[in-house]
Amino acid sequence: MVLLRAPRSLAAPTLCAGLLALGACHDSSRDAPRPNVILISIDTLRPDFLGCYGHPRPTSPTIDALAARGALFSDVTAAAPWTLPSHATMLTGLYPSHHGVVDHTFKLASETLAKRFSGAGYQTLAVVNSHNIGDPSYGLLEGFDPGKAEYVFEMDPPDGGPIVNRGNAVTSKAIAAMNERDASRPFFLFLHYYDVHTDFTPDPKWKLEFVRTEDSKLDGTTDQLTRLRARGVQLSETDLAWLCEMYEAEIRTLDEILERLFDHLEASGLAENTLIVLTSDHGEEFFEHKGLLHGRTHYQELVRIPLILAGPGVPRGRRIDAPVHGVDVAPTIWALAGVAAPNGLDGIDLSLAWRDPRALPRTRTLFAEADHNNKVADKEVVNVKRMVRAGQEKLLYDTRSKAKELYDLGQDPGEKQDLAAAEPERVAALWKELEDFMNGAREGNYAGPLDDARLKELGMLGYVELEQEPDAPGPSSAPLRATPSASPADSVAAMRAAAEELARRPELDVGRIEVQHLLVSFAGAPRVEATRTKEEAEALAAELFARAKGGEDFGALVQQSTDDSYPGIYPMTRRQRKAMAPAFGDTGWRLEVGEIGIALYDSMRSPFGWHLIKRTK
Repeated sequence: MVLLRAPRSLAAPTLCAGLLALGACHDSSRDAPRPNVILISIDTLRPDFLGCYGHPRPTSPTIDALAARGALFSDVTAAAPWTLPSHATMLTGLYPSHHGVVDHTFKLASETLAKRFSGAGYQTLAVVNSHNIGDPSYGLLEGFDPGKAEYVFEMDPPDGGPIVNRGNAVTSKAIAAMNERDASRPFFLFLHYYDVHTDFTPDPKWKLEFVRTEDSKLDGTTDQLTRLRARGVQLSETDLAWLCEMYEAEIRTLDEILERLFDHLEASGLAENTLIVLTSDHGEEFFEHKGLLHGRTHYQELVRIPLILAGPGVPRGRRIDAPVHGVDVAPTIWALAGVAAPNGLDGIDLSLAWRDPRALPRTRTLFAEADHNNKVADKEVVNVKRMVRAGQEKLLYDTRSKAKELYDLGQDPGEKQDLAAAEPERVAALWKELEDFMNGAREGNYAGPLDDARLKELGMLGYVELEQEPDAPGPSSAPLRATPSASPADSVAAMRAAAEELARRPELDVGRIEVQHLLVSFAGAPRVEATRTKEEAEALAAELFARAKGGEDFGALVQQSTDDSYPGIYPMTRRQRKAMAPAFGDTGWRLEVGEIGIALYDSMRSPFGWHLIKRTK
């Protein structure tokens, strides 16, 4: 294979600068009023769930109508599989290894859309619905007019409530900002919606229409799905179908909210001279490669995103199938608005696709990086995986294991057949491109380690594991205390003593094990429906503990008695150790084969109650 790639000096700075200059200086824009610009980012939105991208269910009539009156790019790659680095790319036209924001310890220092628009006389407004964008520690909202960039919290209440849909609030605040603007100047408005992201809380009417699957034990919360992912639970076909249907209902819920935004533009007379750019930061996994949520890999279900443009300078009903990238969003917006772009960008002006197609490179190499939530040697790591793509050929690379995967997206869009072993020459050609790219990484603007408050917030949102080491116990080889007696009071006391003793036992094994798990929860617990009091739960847990210690089949007890969404046997790896330590005292790691352990867990990170666990191997 011959890989067509412009030299680095052309692929990024020189070529891009030239194309952007062409876009900014074309004569037809000299006398036209400068357009308003609205950039809409819909977090976690997969294009293959939208009607305009071929989805068979009516999830997106408003977005479909926007695509019909503008240009749709069918093959767009995200810079990263999670929110922070991908949005930093969207706002700068730079890859994560060039703007430096690869995790939560860096702050963006590069030129952004807002800074450039502000310098060109635009009002710059924003309403965003994600900690990863709204927290000033990351610098993504610098350059917006003072007091005109608002962060709408994902959780309600913000200090630890559930993650809820806030799209209506985002839209209402956006409409208010446009109504209160300085009408003598054009505006740039950045809107970010979190509604399609978990927790899944769609409008009841759309849930009724789209969710047909019954008998799923999932609740669609980030917390539950994160826990299941950590356990390595294999979801049933029923649960996967339910998740996809809830995702569809969420998209339809947000689509209706966008209709209100677009109706306001029409009613206020702004629509004719407002460029709308709609995109996303990444997709979502529904077990296509045995994964849930997002952040860990660069498969297509995570890095393929939508991109739709409509408004001044954009032809109607145009579909562009050439592979492009989220890094192109900022350069394209600057060009269509007639605003000079910074030098040295990685992205290019995509409006050349209809204005001057010959100016576009024939084949581009596209990259993705900056994963997170992966584990290496039981430690959470970031930015260990890479992707390079040329045409339909795509190479995945793990910087720690050195493993490479090769896929031909033209023949295998689902990435089911790894060609790396059979096609070493194709691997070598793409690897050279990726190696050159990695060697060009720049040092980011390190902002320092995360403080406890941010760690707590990120933990509640599912972005990091809340880690806490237990008090260091003294070694002991004493056996567990005797089986509880039939007396309820004695049973409770013995159960508590067993939990305390297990917490003091030395660590026996840090390898992969399997456990069975039984949860007895009490009223007021999040994400469970138990009505018993805390005392009743303790008494029931003591009874079940005594029965299990007495030899009764633990699996049968689990199936008959647990409140947990996923009873039964599941793998436990070292990743659970720190997450479970505050509640279990490392119980799950200190059980010998066949032992029964128990601990009280009353953290918001998991359902409240007494957890009984049995090590199976």
